[in-house]
Amino acid sequence: MPVATLNELFLDALRELHEAECRCARVQRDLAHAARSPELAGAFRDQVYVAIRHAARLSDLSSRLRGASGSGWRLSGQRWTPDDSSPSVGRRPHPGLGDAELLALAEPLHHGLIARYGCARMWAQLVGSPDASLVLGEMLDDERDADSRLTQIADRLEASVHALGPWPESRWRNVFSSSPVGWMTG
Repeated sequence: MPVATLNELFLDALRELHEAECRCARVQRDLAHAARSPELAGAFRDQVYVAIRHAARLSDLSSRLRGASGSGWRLSGQRWTPDDSSPSVGRRPHPGLGDAELLALAEPLHHGLIARYGCARMWAQLVGSPDASLVLGEMLDDERDADSRLTQIADRLEASVHALGPWPESRWRNVFSSSPVGWMTG
């Protein structure tokens, strides 16, 4: 059923954000267990707690808004974060890639959340809910901080890999041909 009003679209976005944060908590937990770098594992563990906190805040926010509007939530549209059908999510990284692949799996999660929190915050303003806009803006800032932290970790990991010297071309071919993300290279 199509969305009839901007308010319904906003409520749907909140519902999708809640579901995405719950999924992200599970994915980040798995990434933390798979990470070899203690710094990266710590960043993923921290994000599990942030995702759980965000899910709780979204639930509280939705309860207040549903009480005011009287309309319930329903799931609409396509999911915008990777789910279990994604070729990468749920697979263990190839030993030759390790933390680099984990970062490649985590980045789209945060980018998707950044985009959706930005839209939801704008819709909150348009439907006249400044309190919701403020809460969503805080969560948007959390996601931007997480993305920045992962980028900094990636830069440090890249520097340490370069210090080891180049890999022979044949080794890269072997890694990518058997990698869960190898489908991206072909």
